[in-house]
Amino acid sequence: MRRLFLIPVFLFTTFLSPLFAEDPGFEVVRPHAIEVLRHELHDADQWVKVHAAEALLQMGYPEGVEVAFRQELVRHGDQPKYRIGIWRVLARATASPHERAELIGKIKTIFFDSDAPDRMHAIETMGKLQVGLSDEEQASVAQYASEAQDPFAFWVLAQNGRTEAVAELESLEQSDDSVTALRATFCKKQLQPVSKEDWLAADGRMQVLSALKSEDVRPRRDACQMLGRFGTPDDRSLLLPLLKDIGPDVRIYAASALLRIERRQDLGIGILDWVVILGYALSMLLIGWHYSRKTKTIDDYLLGGRDMKSWMVGLSLFATLLSTITYMAYPGEIIKHGPMISAGLLVIPLVIWVVGWFLIPAFMKIRVTSANEILEMHMGPSVRVLGSFFFLALRLMWMAMIIYITTKAVLGPVLGLDPKYFPLVCFLLGAITVVYTSMGGLKAVILTDVIQTFILFFGAILSIILISVHFGGFSWFPTQWDPNWDSAVLWFDSDARITFAGAIMMFFFWNICTAGSDQMAVQRYLSTGSVKEARSAFTISMGASVLVQVLLALLGFALISYFIANPQELADGMNVRTHADQVFPRFIISTLPVGITGLVVAALLAAAMSSLSSGLNSVGTIITVDFLDRFGEKKLDEKFHIKRARAVSWGIGAAIVALSLLVDNVQGNLMEVINKVGNLLVAPLFLLFFMAMFVPFANTAGVWAGAAVSVAVAVAIAFYEFLGLSFIWIMPCSLITGVASGCLVSLLTGGKKRASIESA
Repeated sequence: MRRLFLIPVFLFTTFLSPLFAEDPGFEVVRPHAIEVLRHELHDADQWVKVHAAEALLQMGYPEGVEVAFRQELVRHGDQPKYRIGIWRVLARATASPHERAELIGKIKTIFFDSDAPDRMHAIETMGKLQVGLSDEEQASVAQYASEAQDPFAFWVLAQNGRTEAVAELESLEQSDDSVTALRATFCKKQLQPVSKEDWLAADGRMQVLSALKSEDVRPRRDACQMLGRFGTPDDRSLLLPLLKDIGPDVRIYAASALLRIERRQDLGIGILDWVVILGYALSMLLIGWHYSRKTKTIDDYLLGGRDMKSWMVGLSLFATLLSTITYMAYPGEIIKHGPMISAGLLVIPLVIWVVGWFLIPAFMKIRVTSANEILEMHMGPSVRVLGSFFFLALRLMWMAMIIYITTKAVLGPVLGLDPKYFPLVCFLLGAITVVYTSMGGLKAVILTDVIQTFILFFGAILSIILISVHFGGFSWFPTQWDPNWDSAVLWFDSDARITFAGAIMMFFFWNICTAGSDQMAVQRYLSTGSVKEARSAFTISMGASVLVQVLLALLGFALISYFIANPQELADGMNVRTHADQVFPRFIISTLPVGITGLVVAALLAAAMSSLSSGLNSVGTIITVDFLDRFGEKKLDEKFHIKRARAVSWGIGAAIVALSLLVDNVQGNLMEVINKVGNLLVAPLFLLFFMAMFVPFANTAGVWAGAAVSVAVAVAIAFYEFLGLSFIWIMPCSLITGVASGCLVSLLTGGKKRASIESA
């Protein structure tokens, strides 16, 4: 009887159970796909080996690739055509920018040698590596493209900004030569990739299913490539059998497609995360409503009644200047370029001494509301207006940048938002901040800043703890200089993007210029009761800044190790090094547990909203005091005064939301964008205060001349790389040249007359 019972069990397991079996999970598929790629890397023929190596590098599994191709370089480095493939792989695999440049130089040399037998392979590789060309090199490539009608040459020209090359590719797609037409189509797709919507509309899925049945290798390979771009987890059943295909390129593309599909899994936040995020936003609004009932005078609204506690003011100043951009940019800077930026922390004691014992006492001598009132006392109304203009331009651009980058780099990836909804999200983020800021004034701003400070620290610490738990310790901490980072340069070097000395210089100048002129900083000194309390607030702010920057640097180190060990958790097409600014948001959405994700997203929102609220309050103060009160009706009752100040906040909110849509035009990583846009006018603004308070012979003409030179130098370095200087030189160069020019013009025009000061 037992044997009779086993017969149906055998029949079910043999013939029926496969019909009910689930597709293997990615945990099973992934190692199988990687094994296929590594097998082809070591055992396949030459160009198949190249394709396997590139797939492994693209998907984040570089182990063994560089070693294998250094061996290929020894064996076949002089073999025409294949040598190009070897150099191409090594250029992608090497961690040394210098070696990559040398390899690209070799590829260029082959192309520019008209007698070389592998010019076509060289120009194709230049396109795949997205090689930049000088004007002279572009002219040579254009001449070759015109003579040879080579689609790869037009592709390279299009990558280098030659828009007419795209039209040439479209023409070559109609060529009678099938090979030329095929290559032109390939190049055109690289420049203008087909969207998933267009692919589905063109019945692309049915074409893929048909191609998979073809006996030719190319259609099956191309079908795998399209499934890699647009396939879903359900397509694993189509791709798994192809891992044993007779065509090695089909096996490679099938394995790569399976790995890409895993990276494109839809990730979203849970209901609990939304509850946390909405709860945070609601609490901010409630704080604003609470303080709106306690605000009686314009001094209460703009300066918190001048009796705020120093520790709260210090944390508020810290949270104000640490925006989401810095919160995101600092780990990204560490990941991509290394820890040289952290050298700036070494100058903190000097900053505290200069600001605490020289600048703060100078501001606290006079009970003003707007810092720019000091400019009028010393230099006259025109310089006050200039200072107000500089501050408004500086902070409006800064706030617009915060809103846009928070939406694009944080909320977009984390919430899975379509870019078409970015303007709406920008509006909502700005509106919530404007509501609680306009209702509660500076007291609401400072309290929410304190809360947001603790959330910021919590988000960074929690992420570090979770990564440490994943590794079972602190093995993620680097023990040597990563070869992918910029070379460690100790002293100043104009050819280097950043050096240790340069980081110290940039950090010193930024802190001094900001603390000595920015209304957001000055307003907080003035909200305290004495010089001692203001100095204490600034010291607390600097201490918090040191602590959070150390935490963010550690987080950058931890994220590098985490995603190198778990590349499958990166998005499709994402690389730890080249997409460094997006790594932290990806970690939040792909790794953190439900609920914790909401808390960390709240931390990122806190970083944005703390800066926005302070910016709105300070900009509103400048507009109210320096323009409306200064040039408008003098006698207003307090209720109307407060009501008008709130209306100003709403107007500012609308302006920054509109400006936020223009930020995407600035090139560079987040750290560079901060300095090119957000900090562009920091030094020119401080120049006005420095000349007014510390240069006895300065006059109005000198200040205006110095300001003009300072702005011109800042723009030239930021956007035109004047004298080859990087972004770290924007503030020191613009300040020094501005001060020198201002002093010179002041002396040439007779200097300042004491009578004018006394009568001002």
